Amino acid sequence: MGITIKRWVYTALGTTFLFIGVIGAILPILPTTPFVLLASACFVRGNPALYKKLNQHPTFGPILQNWQQNRCIERSVKKKAYLFIVASFTVSIIVAPLIWVKMLLAGLFLALIIWFRSIPTHVDIAPPTENH
Repeated sequence: MGITIKRWVYTALGTTFLFIGVIGAILPILPTTPFVLLASACFVRGNPALYKKLNQHPTFGPILQNWQQNRCIERSVKKKAYLFIVASFTVSIIVAPLIWVKMLLAGLFLALIIWFRSIPTHVDIAPPTENH
């Protein structure tokens, strides 16, 4: 695969992941943070300009910078993500019409929670004013 095609594929994937992340930020259907991290990883390989723009975004930039510097997620971001994951899967499981769909959703929920718990949580050692 040529370099141009790879860049196009990474840019398309990054755009898709970012779109899903934005939907997750607006609606409690999907967690935002993992999709923004995926978008960033794709943009760094496919479109450095979009990568830079995403890292400078007032909402997503701090999350990405914390991930890049510390390989962890802020406690407040994690709490919100847990809340949205639990809420969205609970609603989905309740409204799912078939038992096998409910079981599939429950399995996906469990896998997502286990994976998300494995991501380290950033803890400030000093008060926020001293960390900057």
